[in-house]
Amino acid sequence: MIPIWKMIRARAQRSEIYSQASFWDEKAKKYSGREASMWPNKLLNRHYRHEQFGFINRTLPSVQGWQVLDIGCGTGDLSRYFASRGALVAGVDFSSEALAWARKLGGEGIRYVQGSAYDLDGLEGFDLAATLGVMTVACRTRADVERLLGRIFQVLKPGGHLLILEPLHRGPLRRVLKMSAAEFRDCLERAGFRIVVAEELHCWPIRVLLAYVRWPRWMTILLARLGLSWMRRHRRRRMGDYQAMLACKT
Repeated sequence: MIPIWKMIRARAQRSEIYSQASFWDEKAKKYSGREASMWPNKLLNRHYRHEQFGFINRTLPSVQGWQVLDIGCGTGDLSRYFASRGALVAGVDFSSEALAWARKLGGEGIRYVQGSAYDLDGLEGFDLAATLGVMTVACRTRADVERLLGRIFQVLKPGGHLLILEPLHRGPLRRVLKMSAAEFRDCLERAGFRIVVAEELHCWPIRVLLAYVRWPRWMTILLARLGLSWMRRHRRRRMGDYQAMLACKT
């Protein structure tokens, strides 16, 4: 288990730490590019990836031949997923180590570009842009969100889509960005996007229980599924750690 003091220090300094490429370089090395690095419980990370990709499968049943932009692609997990479904993918990230692992792990129909999420020069004509846990660490203020959404709007084709999978919170669960889901939806609409689908993923009380301890697989999966089922069955708002949204450029 990661020492609790180290996690507390990282959370306290997250605004400074998460904006440094060196932090993500070190993560890429530590996880060898093969593991989602959200939480110490790797089994939970894998299950959450399954839930996230399940949302994408339901809302985007076909991306064959699409031009997809993966913003903040890291080691290429999402890029490889879209490429495996027949899309042509451009992955952008500012971590050289993460991109090195992404290229090493391969994948047909993917090209990787080093750069900031805010700097998408030379990229245009995409059917879909996607961010997975990127905007909430790359953006500190509403102005940052509006700036990034405006840039994404420019690189999309008319009628293109934006996929958002982000932990949006105003309270202690927030990453760097302090913003509610309602505020983020308002930013999307002001930027010229129409929200097509919106769901909550990863029941946060269960996530808090499971994330920092490497529980047995059966317990991790069972509790994660029960949390999501309870949240959906009882239509509990603001209980999801992640907001999953699909929006369309109007």
